[in-house]
Amino acid sequence: MTLRILFLLTVLILLLASPAGAQINLDENIRMDNVEALPFERPILEYVCAVGFLLAALAIGFKPSRRTND
Repeated sequence: MTLRILFLLTVLILLLASPAGAQINLDENIRMDNVEALPFERPILEYVCAVGFLLAALAIGFKPSRRTND
């Protein structure tokens, strides 16, 4: 039981510590004026693929079993 709690605590600490490594230190050497923003495009194709995948997974998941006795 204590090993399980220790494992869960370790995973929690690792999950909470990972965003801290991605933070940017804003020094005087870094100027944000010379960084151009990326162009924004709507991810319509990605949304269509995700909805198709979810619908296929739900269709397979809720398909009646062949092991039923009729």
